Amino acid sequence: MESNGIVNKIFAFLDDHQWISFFIGTATILITAYLALRFGHGMSSLLGAILY
Repeated sequence: MESNGIVNKIFAFLDDHQWISFFIGTATILITAYLALRFGHGMSSLLGAILY
C-alpha cells in the first residue's frame, strides 16, 4: 500500500497546484500535435502505438 500512498500524495500535490498539471497537460498536447504535424503520419502512428 506504500505505492498507493505515494500516488495519493502526487494527486494531492496536483490538487494544490492545479496550474502545474494544467500546464503539463497542455504542453503534452501541443508537443504531440507539433510532432504529428512535423514528422507526418508515420510519427503520429508511432506516438499512438506508444500512448495506447
